[in-house]
Amino acid sequence: MTRNRVLKTVATFSVGLIILLVLIRQVGFEEAYTALQKADLIFVFFGMLASLFSLFLAGIRWRVILNDKYTSVDVKSLYLSLLSGAFVNNITPAGKGGGEPLRAYLLSKFTGLDGGKVFATVISDRIFDTLPYVLLGYFGIIEIAYFWNVPRAVVVTLSIALVFLIAILAIVLYLLFNIEHGKKLVMRILGIIGRFMPDKVQKYEDKLEDTLELFNNTIREIAHNRKKVVYATTLSLSIWVFWILRTYLVFLAFDTTVSFAVLAVVAVVASFMGMVPFSPGGFGTTEGAMILLFSGFGIEPSIAVGATLVDRVLSYWLPIVLGGLTLGVSRRVISRNKNTAGKM
Repeated sequence: MTRNRVLKTVATFSVGLIILLVLIRQVGFEEAYTALQKADLIFVFFGMLASLFSLFLAGIRWRVILNDKYTSVDVKSLYLSLLSGAFVNNITPAGKGGGEPLRAYLLSKFTGLDGGKVFATVISDRIFDTLPYVLLGYFGIIEIAYFWNVPRAVVVTLSIALVFLIAILAIVLYLLFNIEHGKKLVMRILGIIGRFMPDKVQKYEDKLEDTLELFNNTIREIAHNRKKVVYATTLSLSIWVFWILRTYLVFLAFDTTVSFAVLAVVAVVASFMGMVPFSPGGFGTTEGAMILLFSGFGIEPSIAVGATLVDRVLSYWLPIVLGGLTLGVSRRVISRNKNTAGKM
């Protein structure tokens, strides 16, 4: 990572921290600290297990998408790539986007698979991740709008987030299955980049058409494999269940019970905030949205702050630690493979 990128990451982390501290200050630092002290660590431990199991399921889903009669990816390479990508996702201001090219690159290096094909499976994996996300958000918002007495601003915010996500998903799916339009969009983007870095863009333009064809064919193969689609969708729903279970267990640690609908819509908004390219992995903005929403649903503000902070340790900081370790291992493995290949 270059010095400028490090400085940018530190600056955006600082902005996120300021946002978080301002919100905690509204509740009161002493009240938030008192709530944290009362948390039952047994429930926090089970919440951590739920978080780790969701990562395990995410790896299984990606392996299901990847593997076919010609390909079989080993577990070590897969999880090294997946967790390394999660690390970059959480430290760059492009949540769930910055680390995806990295995990495709790492897995192609580990296994020798074509990088374009691997990246197509990564995009497919993200699509399978988003579908239940939209579904849960849709039903959660309907229940809250009709059966909960919450400020209109909360319902409007949730609805805007959901509409935005559906629009993004629709555009991505359209471009994936309409390759000519996809090519035009990519060429347009390369044209803009080429004004500033013409030499670098020229290297990729010749390979672009073949890469996009491979990418499109891989996406179509996955989409037409009914067994793979059903299996991946079931795993995606299971991952979301464990994400919601994690937060449910965290609130139990504070002796508070929260309904499934509330947890579902807050999870949707939290993931949405993590995608906004403002702070690394949505740090600060995600916590702020969660605190405001939980408080808006009638949860005591000090409990909302305490539970949000613990939940983010499990869902945000834990993957950062694991991903940082696996990224270091990944670099050593690639370096060792290069040295081995050089001696042959």
